[in-house]
Amino acid sequence: VPMIKNDIPPILTAARRAGLLVVHVASSDHYAAKYPGYKRALEISGAEPPSPPRAPRDGEPKTPDDLKNALLFGERFPGSESFYSDHIDFPDEAKPLDSEYVVVTTHQFNSVLRELGVWQLIYCGFAINWCLWFSPGGMCDMSRLGYRCSCIREGVTAVENKASTRGEFNKEQALWRTSLMFGYIHNAKDFIRACGELPSKKS
Repeated sequence: VPMIKNDIPPILTAARRAGLLVVHVASSDHYAAKYPGYKRALEISGAEPPSPPRAPRDGEPKTPDDLKNALLFGERFPGSESFYSDHIDFPDEAKPLDSEYVVVTTHQFNSVLRELGVWQLIYCGFAINWCLWFSPGGMCDMSRLGYRCSCIREGVTAVENKASTRGEFNKEQALWRTSLMFGYIHNAKDFIRACGELPSKKS
């Protein structure tokens, strides 16, 4: 993906040189656990708090609904999802440094940020209208906890469809909605320039 190879590395480099806190949000501890920053995050966050009671579904398939997934993605989806889950990791261009925190849950993310006194977040990654909004540690959860959640235009992509993909129309709408609901939209050049104006620090 061009964004990961071309856009994310200079953003990460600028943030690290400026001494900004970089936190990586993983989708599971299956791969997060091998990074030193995940262990340090757990030392801060401790155990997960109890979750609210779930909806009474009267024996229906639990989320994600297997029938719905089969209709949307085909009968082979569970096998491909299993392969994906077993092999997922951060891309080489965005792997966490040993000094950087790695979190999986909103509780872990919030705990690390509170410990360090950080409340302004700038997101990069996949995908602005899916994971970056709705996954644990995403903008919906974090904004409800009082964080300002912004992003870098060149550092995000979106889930598109055949009608939107050529013009990245879903991304454009998602950026507009992000600016209304959560924070600000920065461009990479401004972010990198601003980082360069800060005193350089080692990661």
